[in-house]
Amino acid sequence: MTNKNEASVTPLPSELEQFKKSLPKLMPDGYVFDSRQNRIIHQDWKRDKDGNDYSIDTIVCSPLAVTALTHSEDEKEGGLKIQWIDRKNRVRTWVYPQYILAEDFKAIASSLQRQYIDYLPVESKAKRLFMDYLQLSKPTKTILYTEKTGWHDGAFVFPDLVVGQKEIAFQSTTAHHKPPKIVGDVEDWNSKLGKYCIGNPTLMLGACCGFASPLAGLLGENGFMCHLVGASSRGKTLSIGMQCSIFGMSKGSWRGTDNSKEGEFEARNHIGTSLDELGQSTIKDAFQIVYMLGNGQGKGRAHKDGTQQRIRTFNVIALSTGELTLDDFLSHADKQITGGLSVRFIQAVSDQFKYGCFDHIHDFNSSREFAEYLKKTTGISGDEYRPEASGTVGIKFIEYLAENVGNDYKRIAAIQAMIEKVATSLTPEDADNQISRMANSIALLIVAGKLAVKAGLADWSEDAPYKELARWWHECVLPTRGGSKSTEDEKALEQVKDFFELHHMSHFTQLPKAGCEQPAYNLREHYGYVETLNGETTYYVTGAGWKKICKGFNPANVAKACYEAGMLEVSEAKLSKNSYQKTKRILNSSPNMYWIRLN
Repeated sequence: MTNKNEASVTPLPSELEQFKKSLPKLMPDGYVFDSRQNRIIHQDWKRDKDGNDYSIDTIVCSPLAVTALTHSEDEKEGGLKIQWIDRKNRVRTWVYPQYILAEDFKAIASSLQRQYIDYLPVESKAKRLFMDYLQLSKPTKTILYTEKTGWHDGAFVFPDLVVGQKEIAFQSTTAHHKPPKIVGDVEDWNSKLGKYCIGNPTLMLGACCGFASPLAGLLGENGFMCHLVGASSRGKTLSIGMQCSIFGMSKGSWRGTDNSKEGEFEARNHIGTSLDELGQSTIKDAFQIVYMLGNGQGKGRAHKDGTQQRIRTFNVIALSTGELTLDDFLSHADKQITGGLSVRFIQAVSDQFKYGCFDHIHDFNSSREFAEYLKKTTGISGDEYRPEASGTVGIKFIEYLAENVGNDYKRIAAIQAMIEKVATSLTPEDADNQISRMANSIALLIVAGKLAVKAGLADWSEDAPYKELARWWHECVLPTRGGSKSTEDEKALEQVKDFFELHHMSHFTQLPKAGCEQPAYNLREHYGYVETLNGETTYYVTGAGWKKICKGFNPANVAKACYEAGMLEVSEAKLSKNSYQKTKRILNSSPNMYWIRLN
């Protein structure tokens, strides 16, 4: 018997009960909800010859309603927030653009069927009445929508989840958008995966790429790619597995056209993506993909009526793997990445640690056993993504950023100052500006890892992200790049060296030795002269020959790079006038030449 002094507690109605109760208010005239049949029914009222009213009932669908109208930030476009009860008696939600009502029934029916709706009509009349049902619905609630994941006004939008205090709807019809796969909690991630990042720079790189993606979006930093180069079966892909575990996102691939990747990148905006096995791509697609990711936007397109479609934009930190560098892969078709874009593609031969891509296998008996464990736990092998710990740590990190940073400009400035300080410590003295920009990207990864530690999400010491990623930077990235010069300078120096190795003296006229009046005759195109004195060979290159050798580069910039590398001898008088030439007495003249000494 209940004590009369005890307050009775009435349980709150479930989401399912609330939805069914709200249906009559949301349906347009002529439609009713038959709770007995659990169907939305259209009633067409008629009157017989005796003056009696009767209805012709047509089943339209299982319980479904337009619960809100959506609008873009400029309010030029809108959509429909649709909710329904699926076959497992759960309330499902998806937001569709308004223009889907101009499509035929199949367009929206296909989407709803994929999402487990209980019933949709098959007869033509009922299909038409279903489309009318959507068209005539006029809910009173309106909300802002976005067509891509990521930060919007201080809140983070996933396809089925909004982290933050804002009510924002996610609206898209693309299949690329998938919610995070949540498996286990933060403790599970640390015990099963996170702890193995310690002592392993490439695994720490994977984790920090995951943490850094939402941080970059919040700070307004540009996206970039880290590309792990190494031989097959050396552990490169397991770094991608670590990255995938942060947000519970399945492994991506280089296979696919640039058009398909465009939608994928937008779907991973501020979440990050992965591109496994560069060799699976064609050179043409790879070239377009790297430029698109670096520029942060897709192609411009037009609707059938000629109006401009929305250009897809994205800010993505990507982790890539391959047996070749991007430069080597693209060079097979004489394509190359410009220096300005190369700073967003950080490439490193990364299988040179003690166990390939690993340096510490912790309590495992062998590197093979360690790799098999990571493969199984990250769930990236096979056709279906089956992780044992994923998603939670990434969601919690976004919650931390939303609550502790958000749109607070002072806190954003403090994080940016931290990144700048770390980048300075990574940048070698007298390094080119391109190197400092790459160091800034590595610093972003490090600071993201530090914030994850501060948030209590990564069970590492605070200096662990710096220690591991600084190793990757100094031991893998800079040696792969060939030094701390700009991409153009490195490639130019390589081209000059390759030219002399390939052609040696075939384009140069041998200067006469003592007692001879004329130089030896040269049968090839004349680039200059060559002379060997005391065992040292010097090439005297003419201005025209230098232009040929430097084809594709600025000759003056190449000369400066060669001088700084100790390959080019210059007179002090010429250098003071920004000239990298020196006069050479040949027969009866003293022309200005480029003096190259390779040894």
